[in-house]
Amino acid sequence: MGVSVNIKEEALYSKEVMSLFLTVPDGPVSVGDVLKEKINQTLLQKNGGRNAKGGLQERTLTESYRALKQSFEANGFVILVDDVQIESLDEKIAFSNGTVITLLKLVPLVGG
Repeated sequence: MGVSVNIKEEALYSKEVMSLFLTVPDGPVSVGDVLKEKINQTLLQKNGGRNAKGGLQERTLTESYRALKQSFEANGFVILVDDVQIESLDEKIAFSNGTVITLLKLVPLVGG
């Protein structure tokens, strides 16, 4: 079966940028795996619900996840699960229906 979670992308001092509902498996799942599925669903939406030909979507998924991981590790954004900060994409969580995952983009200060 699975549970429904809401993934929101936000930036400090601005309104919500994007929101997506996903069904994730019951039991502990890594935050990274949930974000890979978010990227996959976003790519499917862009392609009208079809996988790209020639493995293009898989390459794009891999490249997009790599970029997301690098940004997370460079403190480009923080991840909150029901308002609790996540320290690692490998962290496993038993999500429940209605869980909110927020990707909060951090904006650098002007001048340093």
